[in-house]
Amino acid sequence: MRDTELALRFVAFKLRLPEYSGNLKTFLDKTTSLYNDQWEDNANDVEDALKSLDSGIDASLQIFGADAFRRFVDGRYESLFNRAVFDVQCLYLSAPSYAKLAMKNPKKVKRAFETLLTEDPQFATAVTSTTKSLGATFYRLEAWGKAFFNAIEIPAKLPFRQQDGRIGWGIELD
Repeated sequence: MRDTELALRFVAFKLRLPEYSGNLKTFLDKTTSLYNDQWEDNANDVEDALKSLDSGIDASLQIFGADAFRRFVDGRYESLFNRAVFDVQCLYLSAPSYAKLAMKNPKKVKRAFETLLTEDPQFATAVTSTTKSLGATFYRLEAWGKAFFNAIEIPAKLPFRQQDGRIGWGIELD
């Protein structure tokens, strides 16, 4: 069941992030209902998103090894899997062009993640305690986006807050 939830979270954030209003359960339930009710219209998008999830997982494992999807605390990686870390690592690394650039210098990308968790207490909180709020979700995506794009040495294309406070993608994750 946990694998299914992670896949659903990924698909929902990748394809429907601007619809997220801060209640993760409702967001995931609505995503499930939408794709169940309108499968024929959305099957290709969902299947493409799931393929990109596989790519994001593979790239994360290549870059972070056994430390993928874990928090870096007090100079070491925790042993527990972290869903919020999974989200940010997989979302950015699911884009083939970004993953390719990250693979050129995986140590720099990993170091950027470690530095972010070490030096940015707001990011650490956003992947630890208040992970489902709209503010924490936005901050996680924005902060890791800045660090990630800096590490792969391209101009940052960051998520943004829409007028209604929800999150818009400032990037193409294809």
